[in-house]
Amino acid sequence: MRNKATLLALVLAFAACGSGAEKAAFDRYERSVSDFLTEEAGLRALYDEEYQNMATYGRQESFDRLVRQKMIPFYHEMAAGIAKVEPEGERLKQIHAKLIEYVGLREELFELDTQAAKLSDLEQPALDRLNKAMTERDKHTRAFSESLLAKPKMNQKLAGLFGPEQQAALSVVQNLSAVRNGEVPAADLLKYMDEQIDPFYSELVRKLSDLSGEGMDEEVLRVAKAYVGSTMALFISVREVAELRPKMLEELVPLRERYQNLLTVTGERFEEYREAAKSYRDSLR
Repeated sequence: MRNKATLLALVLAFAACGSGAEKAAFDRYERSVSDFLTEEAGLRALYDEEYQNMATYGRQESFDRLVRQKMIPFYHEMAAGIAKVEPEGERLKQIHAKLIEYVGLREELFELDTQAAKLSDLEQPALDRLNKAMTERDKHTRAFSESLLAKPKMNQKLAGLFGPEQQAALSVVQNLSAVRNGEVPAADLLKYMDEQIDPFYSELVRKLSDLSGEGMDEEVLRVAKAYVGSTMALFISVREVAELRPKMLEELVPLRERYQNLLTVTGERFEEYREAAKSYRDSLR
């Protein structure tokens, strides 16, 4: 009987020692990855916020800068760092493998982000020309408004022409924004410009020319023509951006689909890692 009691005591003692050794090994493991996980949590939150801002407000440049300057360098560093960690025991090795897989998936995500940014960069020169044309038109809009304020009688003569013109120009800009957001096909905007906008402005130019010498102030007329010319120049840039968009989307849409699928898998892997680590930690209490 005494031998059985002694044997039981020894078994319990060895079990306690084993549990204590495992807990110490787990504590060492947690310390080896805790700095990476803490920083990663903060960056992941920042990434999610910037991604939402890009999707909602179109802040692509800020998002791309975050990916290039912070996310990619950090996850490369984290991948290299956790590769050097040597977990003790089979269960810890299995848990750590989940973390390594998660970080690898994050790196794949940012590779897709980089590819998407490169596609967006193809559009940038055309967008730069569009912004320049908008700035130029704004300058001529102000000059035209000031000339009409200075000559109220001329305002009355031109009101019938430029009321509809303002609506036409606004509709083009709004439709381009819808095209870039994927809400309207580019072909619809180009058709609208071919069938309605271009004929409208050609007729407007003709009517302005006919007004010359008919009691019109020649300076006001000159400024009006310059304004119309700047608007038509803007439409050239609008066409360029609209024509580029379908070519970009042809590659960008499947890229975004791959990204969304991979994002889901990445989130699942991280949760698997967290749950596995938590379960093991709880078992050691």
